[in-house]
Amino acid sequence: QFSKIVGESEAGFRPLGDPSSASGLGQGVVPARHMASNACEYFISPLNPPTIFKNCWRKRSESVAPMSEYLLLDFTWTWHDPAAGEEFLELWRDGQSERVKHNPNRSVFLLKSEKRSFYVKIDHPKRFFHRLRARFHPKVKAEYDIALTLAAKGVPVIDMVGWGMKGDVGALVSLAQPGAVNAKDYWYDQVRGDEIAKERFLTQLAGFVKAYVNSGVKHPDFHLGNLLVTVDAEDFGFHLVDPYRVSFPTSRPDSQESGVWTLLATFRDVIPYSKAPSFLMKCGLPEDDDDGLALWRRIIAAEAED
Repeated sequence: QFSKIVGESEAGFRPLGDPSSASGLGQGVVPARHMASNACEYFISPLNPPTIFKNCWRKRSESVAPMSEYLLLDFTWTWHDPAAGEEFLELWRDGQSERVKHNPNRSVFLLKSEKRSFYVKIDHPKRFFHRLRARFHPKVKAEYDIALTLAAKGVPVIDMVGWGMKGDVGALVSLAQPGAVNAKDYWYDQVRGDEIAKERFLTQLAGFVKAYVNSGVKHPDFHLGNLLVTVDAEDFGFHLVDPYRVSFPTSRPDSQESGVWTLLATFRDVIPYSKAPSFLMKCGLPEDDDDGLALWRRIIAAEAED
């Protein structure tokens, strides 16, 4: 019954590989589970009592479609880098994807090629009001816009390729940073016990923090896990990831409001008081040693209160 309803509804689903499809992806047909769940979405009437509607909605929310199902969706795309977008779509059509993260609301896939690789974050909210909000205020668009604004302000951030929507499902495409790893993992696994590497790491991180502070932005949960680090023989490079919650106040926030205190407190047990003022000045925070020492004490005290 659901298949019949959807088939007559022009709900936007076509067989995989159908030449008339804008995406023309893969082979096969729409899985019945996916059709049934969307039938619940599109047909609310006296013929669909609320209990049936809720049951169907629950079944939809409890399942997360694999990549092959999202290939059916004819996303409307906005590209920051059209050439990279075309390259990404070719990989997507060919099914060259590896799922790296997965939960009921979001899935992340890595697509690799010989030239470069891409991440695509697919936002598929399960709650009714979250899905409704996604149609009018897509999270993927907000994160895309924030990332471009950060880059324009001089904050190193992951390279955005574009974003797309189909109904309440959004996709955000970014370039994978070659050789990049999570900064928190790298710090604790590779750097913290190595005095030479630790000094280089903190020096380069201070340069990133200075660019961030000078941009006048605010992050409510700015910690080392929100950064990627790339490593070569001479340097460490840092990039901000998941910038969705970053905001741009009309007046410049102080260092605590900007969120950097949380990040800097990570190093309270490896930076002695004698070296803290110099480190903080490299971060663009205090003007002299006395101010730097006082600031370091406040950062540690604030962390202890948390």
